[in-house]
Amino acid sequence: MDPAIYQEVKLWAGIGQWIFNALVAAYLWFARKQTATNKAVSGAYARIEQTEKSIIRINGELSGLPNQRQLETLGENIRSLTSELGETKGRLEGLNRVADLMNEFLINQGGKR
Repeated sequence: MDPAIYQEVKLWAGIGQWIFNALVAAYLWFARKQTATNKAVSGAYARIEQTEKSIIRINGELSGLPNQRQLETLGENIRSLTSELGETKGRLEGLNRVADLMNEFLINQGGKR
């Protein structure tokens, strides 16, 4: 084989090997990048799924809470009960006073006999 042809074949073989190595390196870079992206996406999906479960649980808990109208009605009922308890307290104080006067009267009458 002619040395000039041998050198040319060697040159083109080296260039071919370099191109092949560059293609393999590029493929590996893209494949690893894709793998890393897939892992990141899988992790994001897992976090989204967990967040969705939390949101569903919280919505379930919130659905059992009273609404604004129910709270207003409860406030009105509490005000009404407070008013009625105030009246009852006044009447009980009056009854206590009557009972004290009756006891005092009976004690004083017992001393006269």
